[in-house]
Amino acid sequence: MVLAPVALVHVVLAKWGRLDLRVDNAGVFGPVRDVAEIAVEDWPATVDTNLTGSFLWAWGKSGGVPRHRL
Repeated sequence: MVLAPVALVHVVLAKWGRLDLRVDNAGVFGPVRDVAEIAVEDWPATVDTNLTGSFLWAWGKSGGVPRHRL
C-alpha cells in the first residue's frame, strides 16, 4: 500500500509519457476533541493522511522515477 503512489506514477508515465501536474490535496481533520481527550492511538491516521500521503506522492514522483522536462 505504501508504494501505491509510486506505482501510479509509473502507470501514468507508461500511458502518457509524462506527468505535468501533481496536486497534494488529501486531508482529514482528525479527532475533534480537546487535546487531553485524544488517545494517542487515534492520531496516526491523521498524520498518515495529511503528512505521509503528501510525502509519498512527492517521493513517488522524484524517487527513482525519471524526470520529464516540459
